[in-house]
Amino acid sequence: YGQCNNNNERKSTTTLSVISWNIFSDVWYQKGRHNNDYAHTLHEHGSWEGRFPLFLKWIEDLDTPDVLALQEVDFDKFHSHLLPQLRARGYDGRMQSPKKNGKYQPCGVATFWRVDKLKLAKGKRGEASFSRSMALVFQLLKREGQNGTDACHDES
Repeated sequence: YGQCNNNNERKSTTTLSVISWNIFSDVWYQKGRHNNDYAHTLHEHGSWEGRFPLFLKWIEDLDTPDVLALQEVDFDKFHSHLLPQLRARGYDGRMQSPKKNGKYQPCGVATFWRVDKLKLAKGKRGEASFSRSMALVFQLLKREGQNGTDACHDES
């Protein structure tokens, strides 16, 4: 991904920003709230409806990171909120396959990437999803003669 200087040392000309964040499952929040586990948290800061707009603003304030590796993503929120809103902001994403018994595990990991910088590698090795983990292989899109491959791995 870079050039060699006069001492034959490689100097990177490409940056890749990766943010990893536990966005806190709304299902877990709602269950805990009824047990008074989050009495110290204002409801508007704990509820998904309050947190989701803050999450979107946070991403914009970070100047749109290249990769978002998110943990505790509710399966339903991935499809109803995260994927549509992040696609509108130039991302694509994948969610870990749901476990067989989803009522006990309502959330998993999700990875989003900027489509103007990365694309999923094609072929059988491009995407793998297992019961407890997800791995994605990306190809860095060419920019003035650059080409490369990066990997991102999350585990729930």
